[in-house]
Amino acid sequence: MTTKTTFIILLIPFALAACGTFEIGIENTTVIETQPVVTEEPTLEAIEPTAPAPTQTPVPSDEQLITTALAEKLGQPADLLEIQIASITGDHATGGVSNGYFLAARQGDTWVIVYDGQANPPCNEIEQYNFPVEMVPECLDQDNQVVVRSGASGNDIGEALVAYLGVPREEINFTIQQDAGEHVMGYSSGGYFLAVRVQGEWQIVFAGNGTPYCSMVDLHSFPAYIVPECVDADNNLVYRTDDAGDFSDLQSLDCGPGSPGASPGTVESVACNIQDALRSRNISALLGYMEDPFLIGYWLSEGVFYTPQDFLNQLPHMYNFNDPDYTPRLTFTMDPSQFPELDGRPVEERFGPDINVAAVIYSEGWGFDGDDESILYLIQDSSGEYKWYSMLTGDLDVPMPAPNP
Repeated sequence: MTTKTTFIILLIPFALAACGTFEIGIENTTVIETQPVVTEEPTLEAIEPTAPAPTQTPVPSDEQLITTALAEKLGQPADLLEIQIASITGDHATGGVSNGYFLAARQGDTWVIVYDGQANPPCNEIEQYNFPVEMVPECLDQDNQVVVRSGASGNDIGEALVAYLGVPREEINFTIQQDAGEHVMGYSSGGYFLAVRVQGEWQIVFAGNGTPYCSMVDLHSFPAYIVPECVDADNNLVYRTDDAGDFSDLQSLDCGPGSPGASPGTVESVACNIQDALRSRNISALLGYMEDPFLIGYWLSEGVFYTPQDFLNQLPHMYNFNDPDYTPRLTFTMDPSQFPELDGRPVEERFGPDINVAAVIYSEGWGFDGDDESILYLIQDSSGEYKWYSMLTGDLDVPMPAPNP
């Protein structure tokens, strides 16, 4: 028994000491409970990410946006395209691209390529984007017929022509070629005409085939791109300009009163009418002077035959037709000493014996930059009539490649 009792007495203190609550000499024991320190982990919601400092994105220019739109439209890299932006007017732009031209319209912060090619654009697309008449003077209707666009009323111009010519309205056929708001140039049977709005009414101030007098042109303030030349009081030809440029020394055919160019039926007269139609952009007037088919040759390339109307559809894209401030203007000369060398052959001997070349005109200022030249060939047909038969165009200063040895 003694052994068992002693074992019990020794066991109890050992158990209390193991629990950490036994103190010697204290009858009442106090239990101190320690609270565990809890460290809260931050939640993802409590962490606010620090935003990076905003970067300034450069705003692309209209030229860059148009270039990008052209590349996307044509499916080619921009650096492989020959793009020349000729004019940006408000929400509309035009220029050259590779072997054609383009029309673009601004839509919000982007540009849309409305047309690209070499012919006249469809009228419905031009009207949908409200292109100004000065930028797109002609378009093609749903029957693929050329339509001369105008802001002027056809009825008003028609009535003005009736009053000026003194003939019934049904005998007058006319087209409006250029419309500058208060000034209009058009073509009617017997020549071209100039009209001006005076106190809200349209008046015809010139009609015919000759060159108008400067006094009349200046009196009514016609823009120079509509009337690029006139005749002064001494019957001298005067070149007009809307800017500070001096065009008095430009080459021009002699078409003044008393010259062969002023005599109807001569080859010089046909040449003068072609010159005036190209400079004034009255290209519809060329139809009466063109051979059918019409041959156009591209220097160092092949030639193509066109109908006269198909060629006129191409013509506005062969020089800076839509830019009224275009300089230099087209120049013209029939002096053989100023003709280019080409391949060494005389320029008038480039056709067979069945083609009777009557005159050759050398013209500079072609292409969007005015760097190309053209040679215009006039022939006399079997009936004795003079016609514009062909045109050779391109960079005529580039020599013919030497033949391979």
